[in-house]
Amino acid sequence: MINILTNSQLFGEADPDEDVSPDSADPEQVGDAGQSAMEADANDAGNVSRVSTRAWASSHNYDAKKLFGKLFDDDIKYLLSMDKLWEKRRRPTPLNWENMPEADVIEDGEGLIQDQRPWTITQCRDVMASAVASLHKRLAGLPEGDDLVWDKDDKDSMDFVTACANIRAHIFGIPQKTRFDVKSMAGNIIPAIATTNAIIAGLIVLEAMKILQGRFKDCKTVYLNRRPNPKKRLLVPCVLDKPNPKCYVFCLKFRSD
Repeated sequence: MINILTNSQLFGEADPDEDVSPDSADPEQVGDAGQSAMEADANDAGNVSRVSTRAWASSHNYDAKKLFGKLFDDDIKYLLSMDKLWEKRRRPTPLNWENMPEADVIEDGEGLIQDQRPWTITQCRDVMASAVASLHKRLAGLPEGDDLVWDKDDKDSMDFVTACANIRAHIFGIPQKTRFDVKSMAGNIIPAIATTNAIIAGLIVLEAMKILQGRFKDCKTVYLNRRPNPKKRLLVPCVLDKPNPKCYVFCLKFRSD
């Protein structure tokens, strides 16, 4: 999912709330990361200037080598500076463009179609570079203000997402996937998010109508199951839990009443 966001952030409509790079200017980060942000120079308004991934890439003319260094070396090292994150997790391993892993064992892809053959990390790097160049060229050819649209059937987009997904997987010690696997997963992500959000939004509206009508006793907590339960129900309404007297918000409301 994060690699689809990376593709969208670099070449699609920008959304600062979904920037894929860690915010190195955020003083609330833990460890050395937050400390370095607090020590950064402020702008005229007294705030630390933040640069989006898209703006950063544009300022470097979408140079694939520099982009690789930021996403898979600098950003990973920044995450490593947050010591508490890795107390109970495997620490990621930054990758350098010039020093790719040698022990890059790949299963034999003989007899498989092209998309089902696994890539080495070096191949992923090269495919990413080629995809970035193609996507940047297409973006530059659009009218001012227009963006590329994510499409799993677009070769350049899928090459970029597959390459970045496998590089990031290698960094975090996650099993890598073929282009075929990534395309299958990417094709399910957007519809799954859209349909789930629509269902939950509808349930929220139904419960909100009960509140507006003063039918508080009819309000329910509704769970959406991944698959039908023994009664063949996807939606399971349950009685609301009683207010917690130890809850800070509830206590304030209780006292005010």
